[in-house]
Amino acid sequence: MIVAAVIVAVPHWKLFERAGYSGALSLLMFIPLVNLIVLVWFAFSEWPALRAASATPAAEPDRRFGR
Repeated sequence: MIVAAVIVAVPHWKLFERAGYSGALSLLMFIPLVNLIVLVWFAFSEWPALRAASATPAAEPDRRFGR
């Protein structure tokens, strides 16, 4: 049962962190119905990591070799 919990928690933890949220949100995946609500919220919310990436100016592409 512990192995199954780790298999569920670790990927969710990484996903939440990569999106810019606290990895501790992955613990909510163990609570029935709350896990569905969190997944729907996660899918349709604006991720802080994307918001921060769009706030930084994009680098100019490398124009060497005529491309």
